Amino acid sequence: MNYRAKQVKAKGPKPTLLLIVLLLVFAAEACRTTPTLPSAHLPTVTPIPALTATPPPLGPTLVRLPLDDSPHPVATEWWYYNGHLIADDGASYGFHYVFFGVVNPLEEELYYIAHLSLSDYQRNAYVIDQRLTRAALPLMAPIPLPGFRMTADTWAMAGAGGQDLLAASAGEYALTLEVTATKPAALHKGTGFIDFPLAGGSYYYSRTRMAVRGTLVDHGAAKKVIGQAWFDKQWGNFQPVRIGWDWFSLQLSDFSEVMLSIVFDQNREELLRYGTFVDKDGVLKDLAPNEIQIEATAQWRSPHTNAEYPSGWRITIPELEMQLDVASRLKDAEFDARATTGVVYWEGAVQGSGVSAKKPVTALGFVELTGYVPMALPR
Repeated sequence: MNYRAKQVKAKGPKPTLLLIVLLLVFAAEACRTTPTLPSAHLPTVTPIPALTATPPPLGPTLVRLPLDDSPHPVATEWWYYNGHLIADDGASYGFHYVFFGVVNPLEEELYYIAHLSLSDYQRNAYVIDQRLTRAALPLMAPIPLPGFRMTADTWAMAGAGGQDLLAASAGEYALTLEVTATKPAALHKGTGFIDFPLAGGSYYYSRTRMAVRGTLVDHGAAKKVIGQAWFDKQWGNFQPVRIGWDWFSLQLSDFSEVMLSIVFDQNREELLRYGTFVDKDGVLKDLAPNEIQIEATAQWRSPHTNAEYPSGWRITIPELEMQLDVASRLKDAEFDARATTGVVYWEGAVQGSGVSAKKPVTALGFVELTGYVPMALPR
């Protein structure tokens, strides 16, 4: 069976209102207290005094964990996961799941945006759904720290300190997962702060290898699943709509991980190249731009948007004596999010092999490609 599931329309208010917010102010505010999930499945969240009305300036201060798992009063913020699952019947799946928070400061209304993609490798299917919900809350409502709890319709994401719970559905699929960090968080660029040309500064850290267990429902059949996941947290007074990127998260069979990113302007001119290597013991190495060599080895043209994306890559990092050849597991992994964020991007699992420290390794990972389709403007 070979098919691509129809993209499900987002549930919530009309997208034009949100696009105006994104394009004119792009003020993604901290996600506030939402309807609570069953407490037995959530980490303990200890309330602390509310943040003041004036956000602290962003700069080269250290990320504080687990406090910074929580929402922040800044322009843009997201909580992102990708993962690879094996079911008890041997079937394999991939997923990416992300929550954004956006506030319209004029009306003091908070919007939650959530995206889910699920790859079914047995059916060669890439299924997506997205949510947009609105809740009237004060712009600077109290934020309980540490931890995050977000819901959008029947979807949920909650956690703190690398003990997280995910629940979502798309089409004939649903998943409920417990996700547990197996390594300390990786602060990119050493301090966890990155200055993006044109877009502004952002804090950024990852949990690069997380153990996963839970349940996946596939066309009515509930399956126990296990696997591995990757978590990204990013926030700051920056405007990601001004840039695009080719982003890679790779988990190697020697229990090391690599994050690589090449950032472009709207003309696909390179602005920034950075990366982080995490060894099997969790020790980080910041990668110099000239040590990150990425060559596209295959291309795929979308029948949906006519955009051309790379679909295979040779990755070389001489300092690590690393060379990997990776390719997309499903080429047709384009995520049309124009109903919620106004953008179309490619988000899919990759796999491959090569050498690291001159020793053979295999790789599982995800690639995100943005800026290949012009952003939809509100009319």
